[in-house]
Amino acid sequence: MRFNQSRNGGRKCDKSRYFTCSKPIDRNNSLLNQLITALALRFSILCTSNMDKAYKTRPIKTSNIRLVRGKGSKGRGGGPGGFYWHVMADGVRAGAVFINIGDDGLPSIQLFLNQTHQGKGLGRLAYRLACAASALPILYAHMRKSNLASMKAAEHAGFTVCSADKQLTMIWKR
Repeated sequence: MRFNQSRNGGRKCDKSRYFTCSKPIDRNNSLLNQLITALALRFSILCTSNMDKAYKTRPIKTSNIRLVRGKGSKGRGGGPGGFYWHVMADGVRAGAVFINIGDDGLPSIQLFLNQTHQGKGLGRLAYRLACAASALPILYAHMRKSNLASMKAAEHAGFTVCSADKQLTMIWKR
């Protein structure tokens, strides 16, 4: 790449080359630093646009979502009185839902979705299907106060806020 000296003291790229520079190069920074910064910016834009395409939100049809009973493990629905399901969306495992019975005898539900399936309304349906499949009269959901997506999904499934101490606790009643 050739540079021509401009009248204002900065360098500009030759117009006959592939790259053009519209701004004069800062003399305090080296040319290498500026090229690295420009390439890093271009790379981050490319990565961001590819990620946006990969995680594009499109709603999933409710008929394509089902819960498949699983074995679970200790602390994840495998204990006495617990339930564990794989969340399947369009034939692909999208996450897991499990219900544990705590030491106090209260059932607690937890939902985990893979990142590629978040933001599509899947959490609402998974909460609703798990509550119906459990046949328990009351379920509690515990989550961070900052987790607005889980809170909204639980609200749409019929949960209501019952306390907000350290964590947000929501309750569902049949």
